[in-house]
Amino acid sequence: MSRLDVDRVCSVTNANFDRILSVVVKYLGESRVGGCVCEKCVKSLIADALNVLPTHYYADQTREQAVGSPWVLVENAVAETVEKHQARVCKRLAGIEG
Repeated sequence: MSRLDVDRVCSVTNANFDRILSVVVKYLGESRVGGCVCEKCVKSLIADALNVLPTHYYADQTREQAVGSPWVLVENAVAETVEKHQARVCKRLAGIEG
């Protein structure tokens, strides 16, 4: 089976991505994220929050099935990551990279 065929027939997804994303969006909407909120920093925030949680992937699962870490762990992961994020200096804002 070629690489293209594998991509077409198998979907592997991080089970916590949608949960992390929804909490980050909530935090952004409530202005609970200090520091830079440029696209690169928000992507970094999401990736860092995902790395706090245990890895949990699924393949070809329907959306009706509950997957992912408990919401309380997701909230805690985002809160912990936001705290670290606020202490960072965005390279874009510091003029280090464009």
